[in-house]
Amino acid sequence: MLATEIAVAPPLGFDEAVYALGGRSLVGVERSYYPDYRPAGMRAVAALGVLAGGKDWQLRIVPAALALAFGAAAIRLARRWHGAAAARLVAACLLAWPQLVERGAQLLSDLPAALAGLVALGELIAATERDEPHPLRRAALAGTAAAASFWLRYGAVVAIAATGAAVLVARPRRWRLLAVFAAIVVAAIAPWLWYSEHQTGSLAGIALDAQHAAGNPHVGAGLATYASGWFVTIAGPVVGVVALIGIYAAARRRSTPWAIAALAAVVQLIGLG
Repeated sequence: MLATEIAVAPPLGFDEAVYALGGRSLVGVERSYYPDYRPAGMRAVAALGVLAGGKDWQLRIVPAALALAFGAAAIRLARRWHGAAAARLVAACLLAWPQLVERGAQLLSDLPAALAGLVALGELIAATERDEPHPLRRAALAGTAAAASFWLRYGAVVAIAATGAAVLVARPRRWRLLAVFAAIVVAAIAPWLWYSEHQTGSLAGIALDAQHAAGNPHVGAGLATYASGWFVTIAGPVVGVVALIGIYAAARRRSTPWAIAALAAVVQLIGLG
């Protein structure tokens, strides 16, 4: 399916072209302007496609591979948390998810950042399990994955915060591991904050520029978009219904990994609004 998208896809869209130009500049093919509010990590993703040849279909190979990795990670977590039946359900939902089917191979930041964020969520939950033999290692890996998610999409900071908050609410006694996670994330974001202050005079300057570029007219506009398009363009009818059922079921079993993931998702949706 993703191979077909690569083979017959139309020319790069606007956002894809911006990332492609950033990748070409990164490897020295040409010098071009790359906006500060665009994630620096996407330049590296695009650069791999440039090194592979630089044609539109070659630029989409790495995003397609990351989309497949996202699907594999989601299925693996489902199997770990709830067994083979849950893994099969997640696999079916992925095939019915419009964002993956229609945009999985596009040179965009959504799925690469989501992959890193999903790894961070899974590892942080695993780190806080009582029977985990290497909790510190998993917490460090979760922090590293969360940092990668941020550099692939600056807006992922909302998802990162939601992940940490959900785990803290569900397992407050494991706060030391959360501190390790947070320390790694803060250390990774610190250079971006310094650069934002240097370029705009404000720690949040680049983030505000990104919000302006996204065209959100007021607080709550993002949440309204998610609510109005949940069953259409965002989750789709199948995934939308399954997700809502899963959130409801998870609310009744608050300490389980699935419940923590559901809480993180809800907090993230509210935060993006």
